[in-house]
Amino acid sequence: MLVFPEPGGKDGGRAGDVTGATEPFAGTVLIARGSPDHAATTGRYLLELATRRPVASASPSLYTMYGAQTDFTGFLVVAASQSVTSDSARR
Repeated sequence: MLVFPEPGGKDGGRAGDVTGATEPFAGTVLIARGSPDHAATTGRYLLELATRRPVASASPSLYTMYGAQTDFTGFLVVAASQSVTSDSARR
């Protein structure tokens, strides 16, 4: 399932199903640290080529350490983590 931020959603505004999206995404934002970030860089090239839309890498620390509130409306957001038990991966 593909997910993206859904403000006020039943899951606390963290994710929404986009498999039935009718509008094209403005672009994609990849969120990862360490090794997954290196993999995301490769994915960035492939996604941008395939979608012909911009693909960017977000800075996870802005959200986990500084509580940044970025508006990702219209963007597909993909988070990658090696450890799904990590608190920062679930934020």
